[in-house]
Amino acid sequence: MALSPVTVGFSIFTAAPLIYLLYVAVWPFLASLPLRRKLRGLPGPPATSLLLGNVPSLIGAPIQQVLAKWAEQYGRVFKAIVLLDPEAITQMLKVERFEKLTKAYGNMEKLTLDTQPNMLTEPTGPYYRAIRKAVTPAFSTANLRAFFPTLVALTERVMGHLAASGSQVPQDMDRVAQRLTIDVIGRFAFDRDFDATGFGRNEALEAVSDLMTALQLMMNPLNRWFWWRKEARGLVAARRRYDVLVRRALEDLRDKPPAEHCLLSHLMTLIDPNTGKPLSPKRLRCETALFWIAGFETTAHAIGWTLMYIASNPEAEEALAAELDAAGLLAAPGRPAPRPLTWSDLGSLRYLNAAIQEGLRLMPPASGGTARVCPKDTVLAGHTIPKGAMVWVPLYAMQRSTRVWGPDAEKFRPERWLSGQASAAGSGADAAETDDVVKAAGALSARGWLPFSEGPRQLRGDVDWPCWSCGPRWRCCAADFRFKLADEMGGVEGAVADARQRITLKPGDKGLLIHVIPRAP
Repeated sequence: MALSPVTVGFSIFTAAPLIYLLYVAVWPFLASLPLRRKLRGLPGPPATSLLLGNVPSLIGAPIQQVLAKWAEQYGRVFKAIVLLDPEAITQMLKVERFEKLTKAYGNMEKLTLDTQPNMLTEPTGPYYRAIRKAVTPAFSTANLRAFFPTLVALTERVMGHLAASGSQVPQDMDRVAQRLTIDVIGRFAFDRDFDATGFGRNEALEAVSDLMTALQLMMNPLNRWFWWRKEARGLVAARRRYDVLVRRALEDLRDKPPAEHCLLSHLMTLIDPNTGKPLSPKRLRCETALFWIAGFETTAHAIGWTLMYIASNPEAEEALAAELDAAGLLAAPGRPAPRPLTWSDLGSLRYLNAAIQEGLRLMPPASGGTARVCPKDTVLAGHTIPKGAMVWVPLYAMQRSTRVWGPDAEKFRPERWLSGQASAAGSGADAAETDDVVKAAGALSARGWLPFSEGPRQLRGDVDWPCWSCGPRWRCCAADFRFKLADEMGGVEGAVADARQRITLKPGDKGLLIHVIPRAP
């Protein structure tokens, strides 16, 4: 008997969701079975779902805390496949040079309305190397030194606003840091003043913040798989708004080109090795969109989290103030206007640098870490990792691991970065010498310090920009103010518990509420 059109339509309507489910969940599960069998010898938490494995456990709670707990329970490598052994990570990133799992960064190709690979997701090749080579001069010592007075001036503009706001009402210092960072990016990359530190409504800040929030929601696989959900539609709206902003910025830059030292100047004059011509408008928009947001939340959160620890650690705040006072940089009742910070001060403020490194250790902004693909059967940390397996390095879990950092791994202790502490940091030693700050890459304990990943695929600005730019901003904060974490934050423990790992490690819904108290009225 022939089926009626209504019956056929109903059959297709009911079968489509099943076919789609097979495509997004069942087929990947079946395809992964051979690899799963090879990994049966690895320790690890039991799967909570037949199809999704441990994904429900990672979605239902702060993912960084779950992984930190598993790291203590299952060791330096566990399925599937989480690697926390510093030596094995160095082998993977620098010796074997595992390639990035680019599909894990797929959402970062959806910044504007054009879905397009960019420097973050482009495979290593002529185009990637050309982009990297082109933007590297922007982060040269000479260029950073030339930009330094602008950075200090922008920071002091924010300090003036905080001083006028009073100490009774706590400030969301994470949001304050975001305002400062968007203005620094505007001047450094675009040669434009975005005026976010005017503390009014700001289009650039809102557009970038909305896009980051929308991208973060896409970390939930359900939002990626089911495009009709509100969260997926929200990403389209955020991309559209950001696309308008990027296009308008590039039109303005074409009419009035940026100074040669600016990041966009290097991009706009780059020759695409694949075409022999300047970057196409689509390519230029996508690269501009990436660089606009790349240092935004990472730097802002690095400032906010470190400030939280200082605000809750009187001993550390006192040591930092003493260092600044000895250098003539601390505001005081008899010296309300200390001398300006200079470029040469950055290397001599050892405790300040140590505090920043310790803040990045405990709350790495890029806490999700990096995912790589094993190119061949490789032995890492005593386990054979099969070809094609994804290897995940979650930085939050590794940088809080007692196996790497000793029993005081969760304690904020800048002294571990001072000379004499490097070899003892993994054992939780208390003695400290203060004659130098240990360079992270050279200390045994610091081989587990990778707040922005490492290796040939690491963007130059990932470390240089956030770490370098935090120094002068931090000096202006700590020299002019004392800090107290607001009671409603529930202490450091409450703020850390509320933190959520999305694209970056960001504070909970309350932000980072901190009382800002001027040192010199």
